[in-house]
Amino acid sequence: MGIDEITLFERSPSIGGTWWETTNPASEVDTPPHLYSVSFTRYGWTRLHPRQPEILAYLEHVVDVLDLRSRVQLATGIAAVTWSDKRQLQSVITQCGETLEYEAGISAVGFFNTPRLPTWPELSNFDGDMDHSARWPSSTDLRGKDVGVVGTGSTAKQIVAETANVTRNVTVFSHDPNWVIRKNNRAVTERERAWLRVPLFYRLRRLKHFSAYACMCFGGGYDAPGSTKNAKVNGASMHYLRSALAARPEIMDVVTPRYPFHGKRSVVSDDYYDALLQPNVSLAPSVVGVVPEGLVDAGDATHPLDVVALATGFEASSFLPCLKAAGRDGRDLHAAWHGEPAALLGVCFPGFPNFFMLCGLNTNGSSVVYLLESQVEFIAKSLHDLRAAMPPLLNLIRVSLAGTMPGCRIGWRA
Repeated sequence: MGIDEITLFERSPSIGGTWWETTNPASEVDTPPHLYSVSFTRYGWTRLHPRQPEILAYLEHVVDVLDLRSRVQLATGIAAVTWSDKRQLQSVITQCGETLEYEAGISAVGFFNTPRLPTWPELSNFDGDMDHSARWPSSTDLRGKDVGVVGTGSTAKQIVAETANVTRNVTVFSHDPNWVIRKNNRAVTERERAWLRVPLFYRLRRLKHFSAYACMCFGGGYDAPGSTKNAKVNGASMHYLRSALAARPEIMDVVTPRYPFHGKRSVVSDDYYDALLQPNVSLAPSVVGVVPEGLVDAGDATHPLDVVALATGFEASSFLPCLKAAGRDGRDLHAAWHGEPAALLGVCFPGFPNFFMLCGLNTNGSSVVYLLESQVEFIAKSLHDLRAAMPPLLNLIRVSLAGTMPGCRIGWRA
């Protein structure tokens, strides 16, 4: 659309965002890669559900294909984006205190950037290693150790399945179990990859995945509890649970959810139940306290541990927790929400000119990458209209001084 003066600020020292930060050995995407890809760049995925290194390599590939590296300022966190009524510009303030001016500011910080930590008393008491799944030190070695995994979502189940083969013992601290369905993950064959290098077949594969997702969403998979279609998927998941854990009937009641299917986000996994069958894997109630040697569960039992893996999620419902945004008259966005965030199309906000947010309110209920592309298209059209609405002479001056006038740049926060 002719908007080519773009600066992207990345707080990490490298490209990748969440997939650069999340380096635990089990990190894997639940979504098929053709749903997790941008529509304008083909890629030779090697698995139906790739792991973190491949997803990170894909993101770097996209950056190189679009020649974006020269536009990215790495290791540059943004503290605030503030609108100037007088200058009619957005002031972007870095965490180092530098102030830059742009016609527009776009927050793309996502919602998996601020880990949620437990509120246990004496959290710092533990003498071993306690790491969140999204802040996993590369030096952590789990071989031959006693490991506690806290959480019941997708990440927790990935960690349990991955670590059960190398640790001495794995204790899974579970508060509320999730429904689990098969992932059916496998490697993409060389023949499939050859076909997918043909643009038409690549598009057909994307269409297949989008169609399957639409059938699940609109064909009854999310119907209300008690409906025939919800009962069908509920029954399929229950059958998977009973057949996979037939050798350990004593734990079936512990891992069976007490709510209908899709009451919470379900988990897709091929190997979590297999891990529970291993003799070195045990289940425990939720954690209520921390002692130097380990964790104390709700049954008042103490579990000695060497490592605690916190798969406790993120502050996903706290929008823009790491960024301050101010609009007209210096009004703070969080204060304007009064604890009840609201936005036009989940993207922009009354009283906050030329400020946009990706991964905003109610915009993550489908294929995330597809929704992000849709949001970016809306934002780009809005910025194009902004340029078109400028007085002709002013517009000419801004374009002719594009290399020297900071007011003519569009700022992105990645």
